[in-house]
Amino acid sequence: MKKYLLLIFISILFIAKADAQIYWGLSSSLNDSCDFTSNCSFIKIDTTSGNIWQIGNSSKLFFSNSRGIMTDTINHYPKNNHSIFEVKLPFDFQSNILSITHKFETDLNKAGGYIEYYNNIDNTWYNLGLGNFHLHGFPEYISSDSSYSKSDTLFNKENGFHGIHSSWMNSKFQWIWAYPARHSKSINDSLLLRFHFISDSSQSNKAGWIIKSIAVYNVYLGDGINELNSTHFVNIFPNPATSTFTISKTTNEDLQFHLYNLIGQQVLNKNLIESETTIERNNLATGTYLFSMTNASGRIIDNGKLIFE
Repeated sequence: MKKYLLLIFISILFIAKADAQIYWGLSSSLNDSCDFTSNCSFIKIDTTSGNIWQIGNSSKLFFSNSRGIMTDTINHYPKNNHSIFEVKLPFDFQSNILSITHKFETDLNKAGGYIEYYNNIDNTWYNLGLGNFHLHGFPEYISSDSSYSKSDTLFNKENGFHGIHSSWMNSKFQWIWAYPARHSKSINDSLLLRFHFISDSSQSNKAGWIIKSIAVYNVYLGDGINELNSTHFVNIFPNPATSTFTISKTTNEDLQFHLYNLIGQQVLNKNLIESETTIERNNLATGTYLFSMTNASGRIIDNGKLIFE
């Protein structure tokens, strides 16, 4: 019998420290992690002259005498510096989540840090922390939580962490390489990241950036099933949408429409009683959202993707 692949509703919630988690019926497992209490084999520090990334115990008051990887364990970061370390992990999953615990002290809009990932489809490094966006159809999506935004600009116009964040923060980044229904054989065979720290020509006498833990999770999005009823219970149009969109039902039962952003937050909820329901976009940002349809018993009977232009 012909095999159909199931497009799984994807949603990301916060990751706990357990090695395996279940979110929205999806399983995530720890690929690798480092708290710098022992050797971290997947981390490689650039050894060229002037690179200030070091692993050890900090003597800086701002770094709280913590252990981790940081911009020098003793001295303030120097001017005109660009330092890099890399993270490289085996990769055979459809999606990954990077989680880092860190804090930073830099000049606002001058020095700071940012993270890049390598895309082997076009052999290009891309800034990981710019939020939800669609990139050349591959990766499918990138999302972030507690990251920097397009307004967080460093002196060289790169976007990154900057300013003063004196308490520990946890930042997460997820990229979805392929849905089960659209798996690509060109998918990366390794996960390659670069952590950058850059400073301008002024000496600030500030601490810089410290990361005390790094964890990478694999996310299981589902795979093939022997048989799937391909009937959709709703039709959404237009999609992509601008100011409004309409949901047309092919069933007489009442349904509930749930719309989520790519970090798993529900941003819209609507009862579908009539055969057609038009819904206002309101203030939802441009980008891709994921929806599910539930019946009166709460069972998900349909799901998919909605794009706002």
